[in-house]
Amino acid sequence: MIKYKSLFLFLFVFLSSTVYAGSVSTLIYDSGKNVGIGTTNPISKLHIRQSSNEDWAAYIQNGGGAGKGLLVEAAAGGQTPIFQANDGYGHVRFVILSNGNTGIGTNTSPVSKLDLGTNYSDPGSYPNKITLWNGGENNYFGFGISASDLDYFSQHNHRFYTQFNGSPGSEKMVISSAGDVAIGAQPVNGYKLTVNGGIYALDLRIKPDLSNTADFVFEEGYDLMPLNEVKATIKKNHHLPGVPSAEDMVKNGVSVAEMQATLLKKIEELTLYMISQDEKIESQSKEIQLLNNQINPKKIASVY
Repeated sequence: MIKYKSLFLFLFVFLSSTVYAGSVSTLIYDSGKNVGIGTTNPISKLHIRQSSNEDWAAYIQNGGGAGKGLLVEAAAGGQTPIFQANDGYGHVRFVILSNGNTGIGTNTSPVSKLDLGTNYSDPGSYPNKITLWNGGENNYFGFGISASDLDYFSQHNHRFYTQFNGSPGSEKMVISSAGDVAIGAQPVNGYKLTVNGGIYALDLRIKPDLSNTADFVFEEGYDLMPLNEVKATIKKNHHLPGVPSAEDMVKNGVSVAEMQATLLKKIEELTLYMISQDEKIESQSKEIQLLNNQINPKKIASVY
């Protein structure tokens, strides 16, 4: 019994030395309305102040295996902060409103479920971005806002999947770190776009370099292959001279710009053949007419 009386007396002396109503305390201060821990001027129902740079101002621990941590309830108003973290200068660093909107580095009124930052920044810096990390400073993917643009950034490939249900799903598109894009395939070195399938478009514009044009066919001195040689080449190779064979097209594919230039070259050469043939026909017509005039002079005179 004496032991319990001694313990009670010890606790009474300890608490009476640390807890006072309306008076200064080194640990706990009760103003009658607010309670302060480490401060003599509490501004809320519970005000905790830590002067050390090494210790946590508050530490909540639930040792239960499934124990809960901290529950905060606030009014149901949409703009009511239920949790807010400021730095030592009063800047809001993190806030959760009662409607579920959350802000990191924003003001006190985030307008979406997750707002990040109030100022624009370069993709190389992270304050206004969402960044996902995986095991190293160069293994990341992120997105965010810089100026008026939505930015996506990564040190590695961007892969897009569908049918994700816990497994990787089906990969549909890849953007490589070099900027090459592949749809339904893997990027092919040297090509900015690889597509395994058809492409449907209302229009397609290709800007070739000068080597993929064919106006040189109409220049003076162009060596136009004689038709008899064209005939012999077709008979031997079963395709026009200068045009890839069907086997080459299947094996190596077809460059649209090069093939367009090749076909245009053949059209221009065909035009030259037609002009040449027309000149020959016109010359032959004049010769025939001259022969007719010599053979039938009376008939010609009767016409006049």
